[in-house]
Amino acid sequence: MKSKLFDFFPVPKTLAMHTSGVAVSDKAVQFVRFSDKKQPELEAFGEILLPKGIIETGSVKDSKKLTEVLSQLRQKHNLDLVEVSIPEEKSYLFKTTVLGDNLREIKSNLDLQIQDNVPFKASEVVFDFSIIGQLKSGHRDVVVSVLPRAVVEQYLAVFHEAGFTPISFQVESQAVAQAAVPYGNRKNVLVVNVQDKKAGFYIVTKQTVRFSSTFEIDNTDLGINILDEKLIPKEEIPKINDISVLIREIKKIMTYWRTHDGADESQAVQHIYLVGTIPEEIKTVDYISSNIPVAVEVSNVWQNAFSFEKTIPEMDRRDALRFSAAIGLALPNQE
Repeated sequence: MKSKLFDFFPVPKTLAMHTSGVAVSDKAVQFVRFSDKKQPELEAFGEILLPKGIIETGSVKDSKKLTEVLSQLRQKHNLDLVEVSIPEEKSYLFKTTVLGDNLREIKSNLDLQIQDNVPFKASEVVFDFSIIGQLKSGHRDVVVSVLPRAVVEQYLAVFHEAGFTPISFQVESQAVAQAAVPYGNRKNVLVVNVQDKKAGFYIVTKQTVRFSSTFEIDNTDLGINILDEKLIPKEEIPKINDISVLIREIKKIMTYWRTHDGADESQAVQHIYLVGTIPEEIKTVDYISSNIPVAVEVSNVWQNAFSFEKTIPEMDRRDALRFSAAIGLALPNQE
């Protein structure tokens, strides 16, 4: 599901074909732009770190300074049309069943369900949805992505003030998933996005984020971790802050997903993709794999844009993993 909120700011399709992806977080603003070619290449990218206090848990606390940063980014890289991701903390995601024979009817009926699933009235949010199943009697299973209208309007005002033309706003999890999960993968997968002191966990099925959760990672280096009653020597532990806690959270989410809402083993997570700041990648993958019996890999975040046989991007691999949201936003032909 790509949460393109076109009702907020419609742009002619011919203008929206070549855009840049801009990912906003508490720590930084990142952008990626691909060339407008049949075989896209990485054309430009950049990052500006944000001083503490400009954005906190997704809320803009200093609009003036954020505008200055965005203006600097726009002028330096000649940016205009952008697709923007908003931090996960400000979003809501839920699955429901709704009656409707077309998109307009479904949207209208979802208006009635918003208040039952999020702490806002329908008039106070903007939302998008993805149909994930068709039931009898015209009912459909849908996944709904919701953002508070006040949050979207705040980001929209700042981007306009900085001289940008926003095409859409997306939730961070969906932007990351668009880069992390290969096109055509229709299995239940878990994307783990490690960023500084937090990690995002996104269950993705058929390119749609079905569940998301953000978890704070303890910054304490425990030296020796105890996991499943095994003593792990410090030198064998990848230096992610208390990785045993990360693994416990992965297990908890996988168990919930396999058993929630009448689900069965067919709903089990079949693959784990890692993105973000992944130190000692080989050790990290081996360590997680030894404790969780599914395939684990560090994602190739360029996979849905081009093949390395045809082009090699001028971005360090570790940086690319940190830029996964911006890459996902900038991907061409996402519809």
